[in-house]
Amino acid sequence: MDIKGKTVIITGITGKLTSQIAFHLAAKGANCICIYHKNVEKTWIVHKKLLSITKKVFFLEADLAKHYFVGKIFRKIKDLPGIPAPEVLINAAAVFDKKRFGDIREVYIAKTFAVNFSASFAMIQKFAKLVGRRKAKIINITDAIVEKYQPGFVVYSASKAALENATKILAKELASNITVNAVSPGIIHWPKKIDVRPPANLPADTIANVGKVLQAVDFIIENDAVTGRIITT
Repeated sequence: MDIKGKTVIITGITGKLTSQIAFHLAAKGANCICIYHKNVEKTWIVHKKLLSITKKVFFLEADLAKHYFVGKIFRKIKDLPGIPAPEVLINAAAVFDKKRFGDIREVYIAKTFAVNFSASFAMIQKFAKLVGRRKAKIINITDAIVEKYQPGFVVYSASKAALENATKILAKELASNITVNAVSPGIIHWPKKIDVRPPANLPADTIANVGKVLQAVDFIIENDAVTGRIITT
């Protein structure tokens, strides 16, 4: 798939990594539908930068921990003017908290799984229905911490592991017109002033970095036969 002129839905747009993915795809000619929640100040900054790259940008507010918002998002998407129907979904919204085992409570588990797994799954369901029989791409942003078994991240890691497992199963269920893959970033060393760098100038010399993540996203979008893969950067 050539991303130029295609419409991409991206959740969690105020995340540092997610915003860089959006800047990168917009620079390649994509139309961006960006989902945000609370961080209005950061949303405005990202919106302004995206508008400096392309005018085909739309921002929709939703609390993805409450899944009825997912239905509202897709009803609004159908009415957006001047862009084709979405062909790429990037699930990047996440709750990321370090919490000691003894401090974990039910509400924390419920919220983490609601955003990191259930919301992504609900987005995929609505997206697949919208796409129908057209060709499309789903990219889930997970985390290399899933395989590092890091103390303090048991709930977060479990939620991302669930999303990776769903990625592999849904790749089979949604074949052959929709590919489903995941990008699993490791440690990212953010360069200074990352928010003001053009996407083309991102460095590629860290353990796991933004440049490699963008390369993985490009690889998935451009290769129509790749599905059910977890690409660790």
